[in-house]
Amino acid sequence: MPLMATDRLTRRTFLRASLAGLATLSGARPFGQTLAGPPLDPYIADIDGDGRLTEADVNLIQQVFLTSRGFALRPNEGFDFRADVFGRGAIDQQAVDAVLQTIAQVGYGTLDAPRPITVAWHYGWHDTLQRPLLQQTTRYLEGDYLSNDPRVEEGFNELKNEVGITVDALGWIPPRVTPTILPNLRKGYFSTKNAATRYVALLYENTLSLPMTAGRIDFRSSEVRTLLVDDFAAMAAMLVEARDRYATRVFLLQSRPVVFIFGSHSWGLNPADETEFQNMADTIRDSREAFRIVYGEYPYLVGEELLQLASTATPSPDRINRAINFDALYAYHCANLK
Repeated sequence: MPLMATDRLTRRTFLRASLAGLATLSGARPFGQTLAGPPLDPYIADIDGDGRLTEADVNLIQQVFLTSRGFALRPNEGFDFRADVFGRGAIDQQAVDAVLQTIAQVGYGTLDAPRPITVAWHYGWHDTLQRPLLQQTTRYLEGDYLSNDPRVEEGFNELKNEVGITVDALGWIPPRVTPTILPNLRKGYFSTKNAATRYVALLYENTLSLPMTAGRIDFRSSEVRTLLVDDFAAMAAMLVEARDRYATRVFLLQSRPVVFIFGSHSWGLNPADETEFQNMADTIRDSREAFRIVYGEYPYLVGEELLQLASTATPSPDRINRAINFDALYAYHCANLK
């Protein structure tokens, strides 16, 4: 059983031990002794997640003080992952001090800065129950599971919900390349009992979906251009299902459904060919329109650069020509890069 606050650790002594001199929590800004070290970002001290710093946050961390998660698939009774502000699996004195110090410095009230969004890249291609060790992708269930099993996906969702990851970027590959992925998602991910806890984005696996030449995607190719437009219409149809058929919710930015591109840094075979980049821009425009016709809104399109544009003072013209086609960019970090 987890340790809980006892009569010896009352609210009064708890607060005194954690932050000496913390005032009664009725004022606009509690005050008291400042502890060593910088405060947390304010949203982390909002451990009940209501967008405000209040006495409820202090009450919550008091209630779970000295509890631990344990090592089982599900946490120990009494443990509240929201109060685990350092992600260590335990609510210790340092976590308590950090939360109270932040509240003391920031004050009570509504937070100005929103919480950051953490997105999980979700695979759906596992069709073989037992896989070799290096092909397991994750050690969950010893790596042996099927993507079309809703019980497995429910377990994944529980673990992601526990640490506040509510958005999934579903790896999307067209049926012409991998026929089982979309049926797997429908039977597994979308059919879970806790699907309503999930927000859905798509991650277009373009390096698998489109023809490549010397590791690049050549937009002078009419086949590439046609397939990209078709795939955007099909991705829109998948998000319509997520929105209208299942309990999941579509992840929106600026009121538009989000589509990530994996590997768009590979777009463009010849960096000096302006015609190819014009083909690219025209194709992305047509792809956005094909998406809108099916879904009803244009996609919020997030491209990928292997290195951020800000990593150099003078990014190459081809990188700029590629990046201007997207609403946002992310940098993909790969562990095998030297």
